[in-house]
Amino acid sequence: MVKPDQAAREAVAKSGFQSQDALKKMLAVDAKNLAAFKPIIQRQGFPKPSQVGVDGFKAAFLLIQHADLDPVLQSQVLPQLVALHDQGMISGSDVALLTDRVLRAQGKPQRYGSQFDQDTDGSSMKLQPTEDMANLDKRRAAMDLPPMVDYACMMSAYTGKKIKLEP
Repeated sequence: MVKPDQAAREAVAKSGFQSQDALKKMLAVDAKNLAAFKPIIQRQGFPKPSQVGVDGFKAAFLLIQHADLDPVLQSQVLPQLVALHDQGMISGSDVALLTDRVLRAQGKPQRYGSQFDQDTDGSSMKLQPTEDMANLDKRRAAMDLPPMVDYACMMSAYTGKKIKLEP
């Protein structure tokens, strides 16, 4: 499931995030993966690294991170990830990324600044609404994330677009 997920996202990125066809294909892959992965989570809970290894956990995390078609499922998995983090089993960055997705799906500002939108003209990416910008880097550091300016630089390199951090 990870190979098609990543191939679809690479096609979207290769198009400069402009191809509607590539985006539709990515959403179709996400829907197919969700249909296969959701019953597993519902039956067994979210897999732990001790059950599936580090690579298996990273694959499962990637799939839940991209399960935006089911924000309820994402919100149900989040407490499981928080518990794994509290037990020292996973990185805070995993919790932070899913936290931001869950908050945005609920119409709330994100907490860790991981989510961006493309500007209407397609030339740049802008940070989605984020709570308490003055303390953002403190929250990011607590979750093993780089400072926002460094993350914005990485995002710019990945997308080939200017990154806007102001609200």
